[in-house]
This record gives sequence, structure tokens and C-alpha cells, in this order.
Amino acid sequence: MSGRSFAVITEHFPDLVQKALKRAHSGISLSALGASVAYLFTSNISCVPNLIREGRATLITSFCLFKFMAIYSIIQYLSVTLLYSVEYWSQVSLAALMN
Repeated sequence: MSGRSFAVITEHFPDLVQKALKRAHSGISLSALGASVAYLFTSNISCVPNLIREGRATLITSFCLFKFMAIYSIIQYLSVTLLYSVEYWSQVSLAALMN
């Protein structure tokens, strides 16, 4: 995000921007040598359980969305197949009645 939209957000919500940037990427650094965003986690590794929980929640959400998309596709396929088969059999029975 850049440009005017970012300028509007930083103008109206400056405190939330800092929190969002801190939460945007998660990393654990076990070395205090580099000055980076991961420096927040260098002195204390108590954030590991929270990071694992968030990773598991993300993984579960991804699998649930995949299952939803797969089931939705299967239901759509079966319903279209059913509709075409009903139409076919109604035409066959009408043709049989006419002969």
C-alpha cells in the first residue's frame, strides 16, 4: 500500500499503523547482532507458543477454505449433472409417449 491511501490511513490512524506494521511479519531471531524488525524477539523467546498458535490457526483456516471450495465444486457438478439427466429422461419419456 502506498500513495494517497497510505497517507490517509497514517493521517487518521497513526497508532494503528505502528501496531499493524509490528504484526505484519513474524520472525524469531536468536542473535542480537542484526538490527531489524526481528530485534523485538531477540532477548526473549517466550513468543514462540503464540507464533505456533497463529501458524496453526492459519493452516487450519487454509485447509477449511480448501475443503469448502472442493465441496462447493462437487455439489455444483452433481447438481448440474442431475439437472441435465432429468431433462434428458423427460425428453426420452416424451418421445416414447409420442410414438
